[in-house]
Amino acid sequence: MEQQPSGCPKHPEPVGNCRGCGTNPRAGREQARRAAVAGEHASQQEWLREFFAEQARRVAESDPQAEEMARRRVRELARMGRERGPNTGR
Repeated sequence: MEQQPSGCPKHPEPVGNCRGCGTNPRAGREQARRAAVAGEHASQQEWLREFFAEQARRVAESDPQAEEMARRRVRELARMGRERGPNTGR
């Protein structure tokens, strides 16, 4: 029975806990946790994009004038923000 090497493949004899390479079990679990969190975040962001796109389609279908008024208001607010300059704490 030959044992399969485990751990860091960078060493001549792989070890299961290499602090230099970050291949310890805790680091692996943390990396997996971060990947899961990033995947969940990306999934939520995609859902939000789809939700807001659907909302915009519904508004456009129901009341095109309201959508245009909202766009004008956003442009007006953006223009006011540029004219005032950066926030100065006031």
